[in-house]
Amino acid sequence: MIKDSEILEIGRVLKPHGVCGEMVVVLDCLPLSDIAPDDLLSELRCLIFDVDGIKVPFFISEVRPRGTESVLITLEDVNSDLDAAFFKGKELYALRTDLNKHGVETDEDGNFADSFIGFTLVDADNGKTIGNISDIDCSTENYLFIVSTDDREIMVPVADELVTGYDMEKRNISMHLPEGLTELN
Repeated sequence: MIKDSEILEIGRVLKPHGVCGEMVVVLDCLPLSDIAPDDLLSELRCLIFDVDGIKVPFFISEVRPRGTESVLITLEDVNSDLDAAFFKGKELYALRTDLNKHGVETDEDGNFADSFIGFTLVDADNGKTIGNISDIDCSTENYLFIVSTDDREIMVPVADELVTGYDMEKRNISMHLPEGLTELN
């Protein structure tokens, strides 16, 4: 059985494409990867979908690029537009171990920094909510969370030693923030 901790959501299926089981897929959770989405998908052992609460692997038979925003995929044993329609709107997952092998950046614990986009950042020292992590700045050697507060954006270092805990279900991350960081413009 595939555990939630073993996978990462990497995108979603938009719709069937044509009549032979091909699907339009958007990958939206791989900003830290240097590999093209179609190349990455071609190298994965399988894609994981949630089917009635169970994570089920499906094997890829073909991948084609489709513009800059999407990719066309065909899965084994999905041979018609009716078969492909089952996947419409479903989240798309990949095994973390496969992603690691293909250059998708992780932190020291194997967590993907970009998997925290959308999380609420909480100051571990006082329990105060700082804001929501809206993006990751990976233009420097040290990644930064871009945190949207009520009145501005702040940048917080993505550093394991600052993280005091996180809750994937509640979508929050608690960090010990350097003094004065939230006051910087």
